Amino acid sequence: MVAFVAHQLGIDTAVLGTGSDRPQTQREQLAELMRHGAFRGFGRAEARDLVAWLTPVTQANRKPGQLAIRLVEELRRRRILLPTPRVLELVIHHARIRVERALHRAMIDGIDPIQLAALDALLAVPADRGPPGAAAGQGLG
Repeated sequence: MVAFVAHQLGIDTAVLGTGSDRPQTQREQLAELMRHGAFRGFGRAEARDLVAWLTPVTQANRKPGQLAIRLVEELRRRRILLPTPRVLELVIHHARIRVERALHRAMIDGIDPIQLAALDALLAVPADRGPPGAAAGQGLG
């Protein structure tokens, strides 16, 4: 926990010391650090705000690694403690999904029903054919 907080504050772990290993002491130290540094925790409201913030960023750059860097920078700018890597992944994932949905809507918006049906027909698999690659294994016997 000390290493995690020290990393977020950008300081050496020795500055914080190890203190007691009691969970109460660790929580008290974290609360004091948050108060002292004007940091706040990461919750659902922050997740929603950050997905909304990251969505336009994702339109310009869809690379997860670069999105993660931008997201961590924004969390630090807002003085929000970093959540776990899994939570960061989920924020990025939701922003990417929002962008994909917006792109899909933009592509089909204004298409008349006949053109839309023709596009859907391109995706349909004929009844006499199975899924792609299904017939590949036949005749090898």
